[in-house]
Amino acid sequence: QQYPDAEYFMFGQEDNLSNCNCDDCTAMMAQYAKNPAGLQIMFMNKVIALTNGWLAENEPGRSVKYIIYAYYGTEAAPIKTTPDGKVVPFSDYVDPVDDLYIFYTPIGANFAYQINSDKNSDVYKNLKEWSAIADGQLIMYLYDINFRNYLINFNNFGTVKGMYETCRELGVACMTSQAADSYTTCFQEMRSYVESNLMWDLSQSYDDLVLEFMSA
Repeated sequence: QQYPDAEYFMFGQEDNLSNCNCDDCTAMMAQYAKNPAGLQIMFMNKVIALTNGWLAENEPGRSVKYIIYAYYGTEAAPIKTTPDGKVVPFSDYVDPVDDLYIFYTPIGANFAYQINSDKNSDVYKNLKEWSAIADGQLIMYLYDINFRNYLINFNNFGTVKGMYETCRELGVACMTSQAADSYTTCFQEMRSYVESNLMWDLSQSYDDLVLEFMSA
């Protein structure tokens, strides 16, 4: 009601690995959710059911996308593998409803390498498993920036397009990149131009877009 034009509503966790380990939560994970990420989905599915009911009655026609993190202690998807090798939600309770988006935020990835490289095997595995239960409902956060030396350019120019292609293949619907928003000597204006163009159309050449920007 306070933000009638808002399209996104996020329940975002803090930057920590702490989760509740009480008997109730532990039992719920074991029976229904598998892990804390599953508990988040169980919670949000119920919130969305109630909130969409309220919207239908009070603001009919309004569409809201709800978001939770897959971040730090919730990076692993709540999945299981069937006997025939198919990856499915751990239970019906952790199958994200259509309005729920998963913001996968792999802060530990090495963004100097492709997401599907051996250097990022855990990240790639998590992304594939999230894709199996939330295809088209994934948001990706790329930390392609040097946190320890802000004045040194993060040389991942050769991996950006490949990362985007992997995200598209695995059903990522939206993404954000911190590298283009660092306000340091990292060619940030060029990154914003080139990477935004690639996000819209991956058939373009990274090098051609760089030359186009530099020429202008």
